[in-house]
Amino acid sequence: MIRDAGNELVVNAEVGMRISILQGSADGVAVYVETQHPVANANGLISIEIGTGDPNDHFTHINWEDGPYFIKTETDPGGGTNYTITGVSQILSVPYALHAKTSEILLGEVEEADPVFAESPAAGIEEDIVHWDAAFSWGDHSLEEYLKKETDPLFTNWYRSEES
Repeated sequence: MIRDAGNELVVNAEVGMRISILQGSADGVAVYVETQHPVANANGLISIEIGTGDPNDHFTHINWEDGPYFIKTETDPGGGTNYTITGVSQILSVPYALHAKTSEILLGEVEEADPVFAESPAAGIEEDIVHWDAAFSWGDHSLEEYLKKETDPLFTNWYRSEES
């Protein structure tokens, strides 16, 4: 909730904000800075998405492995750049979608732990899945719906929850 200097809610008005990602500590070096101008709603609430404002750099250039990182927000209830409200909070988890790129450098074997998969013919396929439709001389699997049915309850429950 955004309040002005008189402690009154700022409602239905543009608010000026500067968001910084600080590296190392709460007063560390800013590795990313952006400005935004969200509009406070009738309850004085604003909602922002960090990484979508007017940036000084690219949000995707932050090396999340070099943390810890902190988010610093500076707010001007009047909508400009006279930032009078400041807050700093440590980011306690890595933005996983960006850090997931490290899977590109995964080395070694990945051990399959799904017992349903381990018992299936697919478990024996190591390289060439292009010709799965003719594997094991079973014919066209897509016509038989082998590739359309899932009988693993763990996967089926996960898939259903992802659809909703």
